[in-house]
Amino acid sequence: MRKIFFAGIMLFSILAMTVETVFAGAVVSLVEVRNDDGGVTFVFKVNSDFSRSDLNGGRVHVNGGGDFPLYCNQQDEETVVCHTSDRVSGAGVVVDFGGSRFWSLVPEQRTYLMSYCYMVYDWAVEETSWENIGGVCQKRSADVGDSIYFYNPAYGDYYYYSFLPQGQDYLSWPNPGVGYYYIAN
Repeated sequence: MRKIFFAGIMLFSILAMTVETVFAGAVVSLVEVRNDDGGVTFVFKVNSDFSRSDLNGGRVHVNGGGDFPLYCNQQDEETVVCHTSDRVSGAGVVVDFGGSRFWSLVPEQRTYLMSYCYMVYDWAVEETSWENIGGVCQKRSADVGDSIYFYNPAYGDYYYYSFLPQGQDYLSWPNPGVGYYYIAN
């Protein structure tokens, strides 16, 4: 029982020293943790300017092991935004920044925010129109010149398909619009 009591006193003392350090200078609050197309991001509210060494001195400790640096920039007088490794996704972490310590859960990466989906078109078997043979989703938006290697079930094989943002005008076939198209060489 004494061991538990003294461990509690020790933990409370460490917490009190951390709080004292925070209030002795800058006040830092963790206001947001997200994991979206910008990666793992921590947003802090602050009440003072931080030096470059203060901004680069933060760490993220993953429960069960692993330490990762924080890469921070002060956006304005009240906001510091920090990024760290995607390897902390979905983990419980302790974040050390600005003389303060915060415990948080990092959400899993939200892939639906990063998905760009496009239709894939090939010549219809009777070669009289474009046929939608499926769709493809990717992490970034497609650009002219991008190509994918995609399976066409009607022909039973894989082919290269090129991205065309305005679709493909071919003969008198209706243009289905944005997507990946089979382009004969």
